[in-house]
Amino acid sequence: MKTLAIIPARSGSKGITDKNIKHVGGRILLDWSIRQAQNAQLDIIVSTESQEYIDMINAMYPSKNYCPFQRPKSLAKDDTPSNKVILHALDWVEKNSNEKYDTLILLEPTSPLRLTSDITIPIATMRDDESIKSMVSVCASHRAHPALSFRMNRGYLQPNTDIPHLRRQSLDPFYHLTGTIYLSNIEFYREHKTFITPETKGYIIQDWQDFEIDAPDDIIIVECFIKRVM
Repeated sequence: MKTLAIIPARSGSKGITDKNIKHVGGRILLDWSIRQAQNAQLDIIVSTESQEYIDMINAMYPSKNYCPFQRPKSLAKDDTPSNKVILHALDWVEKNSNEKYDTLILLEPTSPLRLTSDITIPIATMRDDESIKSMVSVCASHRAHPALSFRMNRGYLQPNTDIPHLRRQSLDPFYHLTGTIYLSNIEFYREHKTFITPETKGYIIQDWQDFEIDAPDDIIIVECFIKRVM
């Protein structure tokens, strides 16, 4: 089973300007995902519309061709669905490369706290069980559990669900998606155009890996974990 890693890295970002090339923990943000994919021995494509990003990556990895194309600006807008970015990359590979891939893994640069094993274990799981067509990373929702959440109505709290407001330890676990990994059989992805279907399996990450970089303060938090754990 041959897997292609796709790393989406558009230059536009409202929360942090040029977020994907900000220095985090000693290297630019998207380089964490590149290095993790390298450690997992995957072929890599960085999909970006930015010539600056392309030049930077080519300078960092001159013997590689991680940016074989420049993504159209029409696919780098705030509201561009990720599936269009992925399908564009897959179509380019199909037309321009002799390599044939069975699976794709999407690595979001804003989730740098992934370990190499967070890539290799899901890939091995899919390889060993052909019935699994898609896997995504999830994390247990402790503070955001539906039974512990409320809506506000004129300043008054309204329970989010009919689940009784119990102690957290008494509740069945709920999980939310993270950007650590999105893995899929390519034919399955082309058919469904999403990683999330009733047939998708969850890959549970650790709580500390759930931090993503969307705002300046997130960099401080993520760097603490990089220093302590990675």
